[in-house]
Amino acid sequence: MSGSYLSSVGYKRRIPGGYRPKIPFGTYLAQGDNVLIWTAVVMPLFGLVMVYSASIFIAIDLYSLDWYYLYRQTFLVLLSFGALFLGMRLPVEQYQRYAKLLILAFLLLMLWQVFFGPVIRHTRRFIRIFSWTIQTSEFARCIVIMYLARVFSARPQLIEKFDLKFIAVLLPVAVMVILIYAQKDFSAAAMMAALAGALLLLAGLSWKLFSAVSLAALSSAAFFVWRSDYQLERIIAFLQRIFLQADLTATSNYHGLQSILCFGCGGIFGVGLGSGIRKMLFLPEPHTDFIYATIGEELGLWGTVAVLVAFTMLMFRAVRVLKMQTDRFGFLLGSGLLISLLMFAFVHMGVTTELLPVTGLPLPFISSGGSSLIVSMWSIGVLWNLSRRANGYV
Repeated sequence: MSGSYLSSVGYKRRIPGGYRPKIPFGTYLAQGDNVLIWTAVVMPLFGLVMVYSASIFIAIDLYSLDWYYLYRQTFLVLLSFGALFLGMRLPVEQYQRYAKLLILAFLLLMLWQVFFGPVIRHTRRFIRIFSWTIQTSEFARCIVIMYLARVFSARPQLIEKFDLKFIAVLLPVAVMVILIYAQKDFSAAAMMAALAGALLLLAGLSWKLFSAVSLAALSSAAFFVWRSDYQLERIIAFLQRIFLQADLTATSNYHGLQSILCFGCGGIFGVGLGSGIRKMLFLPEPHTDFIYATIGEELGLWGTVAVLVAFTMLMFRAVRVLKMQTDRFGFLLGSGLLISLLMFAFVHMGVTTELLPVTGLPLPFISSGGSSLIVSMWSIGVLWNLSRRANGYV
């Protein structure tokens, strides 16, 4: 795609004098994978509808306004479109250039947060800016992806053997995971560790070394779970449900029971949008951690399958983009962002359908909340940017 048309509008080089002709926005969008952009438009709008439906009774109970979360989420969706545009426009090379500086800055921020950050919901997961709270682990995960992509694209030989250099490269990531755990966010710490492992495998780590690193990580995770009565109780309750057919009405099984009741009530076609019963202060966090269950109750099997198909389509389109990458950094960066989105989506679905232990993770694009939505939209913007580069545009 380097013909005279591209040269005439200045895609490949600047016209003397530094002037680059403006091109219509529709033409610009056509340079990348439009399916990714449609995903970033349709899913948050669908999320707005579901957030309003799922949060009505909680909003009335807490704020005496049934539209409180709708108003808040609408603002966040508009803000997330800015993050999408940033991901589309910012050159990918900038992430590579500043990755090490960003991870250092975030390590200092997370360290400050552990000791001095505000205590919100008995944890230090958030920082407060005016009346808004930001979950820093969402952004830290993206920084870790940039960092690992930067290191293993610049020095691919590091992946060949387990030595002090390899350990030194992984040290910032390990510290980040520990700091997130210290904020009492075990699920986010575990997801970051799993994401780092997936990137190591994609970077070329042998299965032998990968198994050794995974064993060390799992041993550490088991130790931290053992020290946390809250997490240990959830995992034991899950194992009892799977292998011992434990009493589902027990307190430790409450979340899972309410979630399963949502799918059972919804059946194939659902009870109707806005007509769900479990969200009436029975199902915990119906607009965030269990919004997929709310979709199952109100829109039925068809609604849940539609969401699953949307994420599956996103996966196939993004994998197609990644296969077209010609540089190692772009491939690892895009792979990390895609894996992050899919991990959160499928773990959320697994939790709500009782296939995984209960943990608090949002459904990307759809759950109420700003940090996850902004990061997800930015990730789609970067993937679109990579598709544009693969098509020959700079």
